[in-house]
Amino acid sequence: MNRLRAVTGLCMICIVAFSAIGAQSASAVTKGTTAYTCKVPGVGDTPVGASFSDAHCTVAGGSTRHVEIPANTTTHTTVGNENTQNGTTESTPFSLKATVATIPIKITATGVTTTNGAWLENKTEGAEHYAFGKGKVLFTGVVVHEPANCTVVQGARVDEIETEELEGTTKGQGDFVKFAPVTGNVIAEFEIVNSGGTCAAAQKVKIIGSVKGKPNGATIEFTHEEGTTQGTLRFGSAVGPKAGLEGKLTVKAGRGGLDES
Repeated sequence: MNRLRAVTGLCMICIVAFSAIGAQSASAVTKGTTAYTCKVPGVGDTPVGASFSDAHCTVAGGSTRHVEIPANTTTHTTVGNENTQNGTTESTPFSLKATVATIPIKITATGVTTTNGAWLENKTEGAEHYAFGKGKVLFTGVVVHEPANCTVVQGARVDEIETEELEGTTKGQGDFVKFAPVTGNVIAEFEIVNSGGTCAAAQKVKIIGSVKGKPNGATIEFTHEEGTTQGTLRFGSAVGPKAGLEGKLTVKAGRGGLDES
């Protein structure tokens, strides 16, 4: 069984679109969206492109750079909503919204983090470069804002939701990163239950399908409007009501490895 060692020396990861002309032939054009670390370059690093003054590689100027992550090299990561607003000093709450049988449902989480050793790799397929990774996501501090008198449980968890193992990829996604279950189509299962009164939305819930976020420097942003326009995230079943996800994530990488046990 694989498990992640403690990850040290954390730095941000940017997902960047590019188009490069091969040196041997002007017709050999490589396109794609790939992952770079965002940090002050050290010995042995290969910096790419412009300089930035912030840890998320969004503000021009300074000593922070995009640094290449070699292809087919596993980079162990953590994904979370920390440092995603107010000058990267605060977290951004995550919310899921849907309307089920005329009942508006809004569920918000204050914390987002990965579990079970998330990782990513840069891949090449034909003329396309892309980033690909896997991991589970844990939402904490979960509150049902609409309707009233509801709370969330998942087995022994209260006010927490852990997803199934998800894969994220930029392959064929243009300016987006797509997240979907590794197996099947269920992202997460949980229950909405009564809490201090009658909950109009009490039910067993499956979140189905996939959702895309848009990278900006080291941040991946999800909006409710974009999610419902995509129409791929569903509440209850593959043909259930559309759901929208709202929030921001950052991806961090560090030195570490997989222990065999």
